[in-house]
Amino acid sequence: MPRLAPAAVRPLAAAIAACIALSGIAPAATAQAARRGPAGPDLTKATEGYFYYNRPGATLDQHNVELADCIRAAKGSAPEGVYFTTAIAMSSQGLAGVGLGVATAATIVNAYEQVKIEHCMVGRGWRVIVFDEGKGGRYRRMKLEELNAALGEMVGAPDPAPNSRVVRSFRNEAALGGSLKYGIPDQVEQTNISERALKGGVAVSTDPVLMGPDLTYIEPTIVPVTDLAQARRDGMAVVVIRVTGDRKKHGGHALAFERSGGDPAKPDTFRAVLPDEGDARAERTIAFAVPAGQWRLARFYDPKPSIFAHRVWGSFDFCLGAPAFEAKAGEVIYLGSFDLTGQLGPDMAMDPARAFLAPQADLAAEVKPAAWVNGVRGLCRGQIYYALAFPGAPYAEGYAGARLAAAD
Repeated sequence: MPRLAPAAVRPLAAAIAACIALSGIAPAATAQAARRGPAGPDLTKATEGYFYYNRPGATLDQHNVELADCIRAAKGSAPEGVYFTTAIAMSSQGLAGVGLGVATAATIVNAYEQVKIEHCMVGRGWRVIVFDEGKGGRYRRMKLEELNAALGEMVGAPDPAPNSRVVRSFRNEAALGGSLKYGIPDQVEQTNISERALKGGVAVSTDPVLMGPDLTYIEPTIVPVTDLAQARRDGMAVVVIRVTGDRKKHGGHALAFERSGGDPAKPDTFRAVLPDEGDARAERTIAFAVPAGQWRLARFYDPKPSIFAHRVWGSFDFCLGAPAFEAKAGEVIYLGSFDLTGQLGPDMAMDPARAFLAPQADLAAEVKPAAWVNGVRGLCRGQIYYALAFPGAPYAEGYAGARLAAAD
């Protein structure tokens, strides 16, 4: 499939975003992203320039295996619907417009791959180190043996190579309400020096990124309940969650939770969504009756209904490591209060849960806070994925990905 130069695709991608938004087939977040830049980190854009990955103490073999696995995952999860959506958006220009739309879509898919590869490596604890302008070209010209010798010294070093600097490491950026999580990414001008080291062949990862069916939009199998006492008699656990946020701000207006295990094509899932109407600043407390098991905060998404929104641009997945809680039959658990457009919590003060459950005094007396555990991995499903952590929560046993620094 042909690919356009990054400089050429940017105005085309912007035009496509505008056309799709006007046609009503794109999520509101896409239109918002086109109108203004993010107030926080832009998680839809990859690093530009000459760069390599570094994790102090790592070996070149570890670097190669993990990078190859991240590339495999990214290239195997193109956002479904991109080609069709962009072709439709350009169809007013006739057959040539459709062809241009498909070519542009190919570049958009490549841009998604750039972003996902980088998120995957950073989510596994690697740092992105960029060379100063004009200083990285020599690594592109090196023969493979010479390059491997150089990278062997660089990928596990505690400090960046001369004339380079760390531009990114895991800082839990997805927890920031101002971070840009949705939108059509630009393909950037970059030379991934690390990727050149894979030309000599790489062993298969023993801890691969787990890819699931492309279910970026998943209909919830569990809906809010009011008869909580009956739910407990039926052997279910009751979970209560409060969500707040500014519905006019970009950031994500819903959280989706999935139960570990089960059918990957139809997972048990519930979602906490801000109200559709009312004041810009909104809040909602909701209760769900859920089967016993481990429940993971699976994704952040924009729930605006549209034809293609959830299949292409409206979801941000935490499959590389996410907070999770355990629910047992008959328990009443408060997940906390989450500000979906601010610093993603949770605030575990129990007053909102007790007030919500006050009409059922026995439940209000029994409700307890969720015991959150970070670093629970799941199936990656399409568009963009990364890791998320709750400060102060412990990590799951055996988790080998990025962790919050003690000061975070």
